[in-house]
Amino acid sequence: MELYGSKRLIMRIELIKYIQVIKGFVNNTISVQEFERNYLQMVKDETFVFNDSIAKLIESLFSDVDAYCGDPEIANYDIDDPFANIDEDELRKRAKDTIQQLLELSN
Repeated sequence: MELYGSKRLIMRIELIKYIQVIKGFVNNTISVQEFERNYLQMVKDETFVFNDSIAKLIESLFSDVDAYCGDPEIANYDIDDPFANIDEDELRKRAKDTIQQLLELSN
């Protein structure tokens, strides 16, 4: 039982860094460019193995960040295209949804 409690505590500590970066973006305290750079690097450098539910949320937001394009000159915002880019507003909406789900799963 102690191992389970310890693993859960470590998971929460690891998850805090994601929550802080996502909150910074959602609350407009960091720019979309800073969020993009920090989030992508954080996920790439992650060594902790989260449970499947949390890992899927982190990976899904990673895909969203990767799909973000802030340059309307080159972006493909066609909603019928499965490989379309998303803009900053859509990325912020998805980040907000993700943080709510992460908070629910971490409790």
